[in-house]
Amino acid sequence: MAQDKQQKLLEIAAQHDLNDVSIREIGRMMDPTGKGEHPQTVKFHWQKLFEAGEINYLPRSKKTRDAIKNFVDEHKLGDGRDLISIPVRGVANCGPASSYAADEKLGYIHISSTFLHTKRHKDLYAIIASGESMNRSKIDGKPINDGDYVIVDRSVSQPESGDCIVAIVNGLANIKRFLRERGRIVLVSESSEQFDPIFIHPEDQDDALIAGKVVQVVQKPKQS
Repeated sequence: MAQDKQQKLLEIAAQHDLNDVSIREIGRMMDPTGKGEHPQTVKFHWQKLFEAGEINYLPRSKKTRDAIKNFVDEHKLGDGRDLISIPVRGVANCGPASSYAADEKLGYIHISSTFLHTKRHKDLYAIIASGESMNRSKIDGKPINDGDYVIVDRSVSQPESGDCIVAIVNGLANIKRFLRERGRIVLVSESSEQFDPIFIHPEDQDDALIAGKVVQVVQKPKQS
């Protein structure tokens, strides 16, 4: 069934730039004899086709996802390995949200490609974690502490339940654990302190909500 829906979406993509057609219209084109596919179903299969390399672009958003731009540079080290320069795009809260999401361009962090756990370098940006609400999370065994650099893959707009994500809620940036349960989305903290969860109806999830999946934590240097 999923393959049939993705094949239909591929056929539509062969005739149209999907970003020139509304998500709801794409849903009607995918299921012309029924009520149309739900917008989240369209986005889910679009994301899967993107990840498989079948479609080379993601849904556009007029909000956060297009605001966070990528300017990843690659340089060769002496042994021929890549040194990846990842843009730092601001601060995200690990607690009560108080920082507005913005493309602040705070500079770069420079990381040997050997240290990175993904090859999708062009989709990466970094943010600085603020607060302690994710200090019991585990990203490849590492917590997210105040001041750490969080590496985010901005191409992921449809995370899996259990993924750690950057969410934009009411214009404020949060680092949270993304959960799907009983017909709702819950954004939760994983902390030694108590922080209230955020509850979102699945139909209210759009591309502006998810600003990417956290793929790695680069811990801040220890001061001697």
